[in-house]
Amino acid sequence: MAFIVVVAAYSVGLSVYKERLLEGTAAEAMKIVPSLHREMVENYQAGFRDQFERRFVPAVRVAMKGAPGLSRIRVLSDTGMVIFDTNREYDLKPVVFPNKDLVAKISEGETVRYAAGFSVYVMVPAGKYGMMYSFADSAVSTRIIILLVAGTLVFALLFLLARRLVSRMPLAARRFGLRPKFLLTILLINVITGAILFVTLSALQSREQTARIRKESALYGRFATTQIVSDFTAGFKEYYAGKFLPGIRAVISSNENLVGLRIFSRDPGAVVFDSESADMTHPRAPAPVRAALPLDVESELRGRDVVTRDAERQGEAMLKVFSAYRSERGDSPFVVEYTFSFHSLKGAVASIRKSILLDLLPAMAIGFLIAIAFAQLLISPIRRLAGALLRISAGDYDVRVDHPATDEIGELVGAFNGMADELRKKQELRKYLSDTTYRQVMEGTARRDGSVMGGSRVKAAVLFSDIKDFVSLCEGIEAEDVTALLNDHFAEMVEVVHRHGGEIDKFLGDALLAVFYADTETAAEPSAAALRAVYCALEMREKLKESNAKRAASGLRPIETGVGISYGEVISGPIGSKDRKDFTVIGDIVNLASRIEKLSRQGRHSRIVFSNHVEEKVRGMVDCEIVGREPIRGKEEEVVVYELVRVRALGELVKLLEAGDVRQRLASMDVLGHSRNPEAVAHVAVCLADADERMRISAAMALARLAEAGAAGGFPDATSALFKQLESERSGKVVSALVSAAGRACIASGARERAMRLAKYLDSDDDRTVANTIEAIGAAGVPEVADLIIPKLSSRNNRVKANAAMALFAMGRVEVVDVLKPMLMHSDPLMRSSAAFATGELTQLARKDRLVQEWKRSPGGIKIFLAELQQSVPMLVSLLKDPVPAVKRQAVIALGKIKDKSAVLPIIDNIDFERDSGELMHDITEALRSIGSHKLVREVLQKF
Repeated sequence: MAFIVVVAAYSVGLSVYKERLLEGTAAEAMKIVPSLHREMVENYQAGFRDQFERRFVPAVRVAMKGAPGLSRIRVLSDTGMVIFDTNREYDLKPVVFPNKDLVAKISEGETVRYAAGFSVYVMVPAGKYGMMYSFADSAVSTRIIILLVAGTLVFALLFLLARRLVSRMPLAARRFGLRPKFLLTILLINVITGAILFVTLSALQSREQTARIRKESALYGRFATTQIVSDFTAGFKEYYAGKFLPGIRAVISSNENLVGLRIFSRDPGAVVFDSESADMTHPRAPAPVRAALPLDVESELRGRDVVTRDAERQGEAMLKVFSAYRSERGDSPFVVEYTFSFHSLKGAVASIRKSILLDLLPAMAIGFLIAIAFAQLLISPIRRLAGALLRISAGDYDVRVDHPATDEIGELVGAFNGMADELRKKQELRKYLSDTTYRQVMEGTARRDGSVMGGSRVKAAVLFSDIKDFVSLCEGIEAEDVTALLNDHFAEMVEVVHRHGGEIDKFLGDALLAVFYADTETAAEPSAAALRAVYCALEMREKLKESNAKRAASGLRPIETGVGISYGEVISGPIGSKDRKDFTVIGDIVNLASRIEKLSRQGRHSRIVFSNHVEEKVRGMVDCEIVGREPIRGKEEEVVVYELVRVRALGELVKLLEAGDVRQRLASMDVLGHSRNPEAVAHVAVCLADADERMRISAAMALARLAEAGAAGGFPDATSALFKQLESERSGKVVSALVSAAGRACIASGARERAMRLAKYLDSDDDRTVANTIEAIGAAGVPEVADLIIPKLSSRNNRVKANAAMALFAMGRVEVVDVLKPMLMHSDPLMRSSAAFATGELTQLARKDRLVQEWKRSPGGIKIFLAELQQSVPMLVSLLKDPVPAVKRQAVIALGKIKDKSAVLPIIDNIDFERDSGELMHDITEALRSIGSHKLVREVLQKF
């Protein structure tokens, strides 16, 4: 313990020493920065936008080589974005600069210098942006590391030597009780802590005083300039000795840090007065001296009145303040340059250190006494509580602290455990609250008497979605299956609503109510809420289509939904009794969404209907047609109900494709992919050449969705764009996505033969591309495809091999089961996992009518296939004991698809409640329900 304390104290000393060394580095840097900054500003203004690679980047490289110690240059905007960074030279994607206080200095026009780690950072403003220069001194880092290692070794040797000497002492002399050891340790820690606080507070105060002097100097210069220039213009030559010089002396003497000042006249560009070179006793005014302001100062003074620069004179740090005098016409004929020293800093810092020391000594003494009395009793349980609190803050509400004592610490531990229980319950309750409810509760809307503040009237778009013929859909289905159906359906729909900025207000049986608040609408975007609701409804339809495809493959009836959207004023607030309230929305608009949804049955296109209030908001952006009229209860007017045909106006989404935030761009691309609008194809296709790899992949998937959502022929332009990009794309990851998207687009447009153009990618070096190619051309079902895919059955890649087997099986090649069986027993867990997945998929891909025909034509081959398929069940059962969780999970899913009742007991027998994840337990429950296990078994497992 003592060794650690001593090394810690030594480290603090090294830290202070490092700061001193970096001050020298900073001084050298400030000599380089002015000229370097001028060059950088000139190159940025002249070549960043138009000649980035030809002029700006080479100039930066030359600057980096020519400036000693310069390791990095960044260009920051006054909005807090990093426009350019030499560490990622050609990546011009803006990123957020984390230090907001430093960014604020750009607008203030203040040069900032600070040290962090082994580097010195200098930020120099230049209008609406700033240049951040980083200087790394390898000599400082090498010296500190050597001293740290050497010092640690020396202290270690000294402690070992002391221990050896103590061990040779007589036993009586070595007897040293625990209490003295504890007291000595506490005293040492107290002293070290006090020293650290003293050094740290002194350093902080020194920095604060330096910043104060800089700020006061700038303010002094700003306010003194008017008087100085007024005296100068009132009679510099006539009243030089009688009025002007006494005024200058008064100005200089009134500020102890002010060393001197110079007056620049911009016409004719000369120094008309210099207090340090002028003879203050001479009665005649000195002659002007030709001189000009530094270019960077001149540039910054165009946008602000005061500019500061660090300087040095005979090894002493100085501060120069340039203050522009503004005439009534708004021009700036004069600039006054003030030179300030930091003379007052020494006295202020000495006084502060004395004050800190006087405050620390009593505090250290008191702390020492308190530590002696309570440390041993409090530290141990409090540390356990602190660790438990950290786990609570990380979301682990199952943590508990054991403390058998019944004292105050025991009560504290009991209270903590009670709090953890309540937090766990509230976390569970959170799942049953809408976002609006949770947000308003957390904002503290409850009064002291238990009542809750009233609601408010807000504009919003209300979306109501209902499952059609739900009663008949649930006939013959057990209650738990009905619940599972609704939970799966709502899980997908809620995700879509959240993605489009909506909030789930409530679930009403088989329906859901979502609200899109209009608080983000502006004059430029007056229809944001209504548009988000419409786009959300479109994606909900696409999600439902994907879900129904899976249900059809499992032999289940598809789900049909209707969507109604209304827009207007709603009342949002708490509704209910004193003991039970719900934050919800009410009003005619809410009821209207539910009523017009029923008219979706009359729709011929999307089954998405909305009121004329929504139509007014999205007019010109969508194609729609009238499906009916709906009266509003208690009012004479009728609501015209429209059905959405397609999204037409894409301007808003297209603008978002150029946003700086890649998340906004990806979200816009996702919506365009679901827009069903052929005009979107051209805008999406442009993004296939985007610099961001994620955008290119997202564009490929969006074009595939557009092609699939088109009329009978799909959107041919989408398919052409995908094939064109494939010819020039170099990223293996993007090529893989393009192949998959092109295959889907070919099938959607009916151009199955065209999909054969993808066959050349079967020879790709990228396994992902090969696997996606197999999937794409296999789905085309062209006869000659099989001969191209068969060689891939011998691939060493698990996904390629599994995709080849599934594609061939879908074409009627039932013998591929022979390939999957060895894979199930492979030493590579990826092979086992892929084989288990593919074996389960064979059941979904099998066309029973074709198998019957094959049986009639060649019963021997089908019998062998069915026998081998049945033999795969015991092999899948053996994988339930696989040590790799992913393999076990795929085996469970596959057994659920095969629906062999003999697998029920092995699945149950291999459940490990301690090691199996919640996701795996869910898959086990679903598999048992699919196979048809006892209801009680599934109900018990659902508790886990």
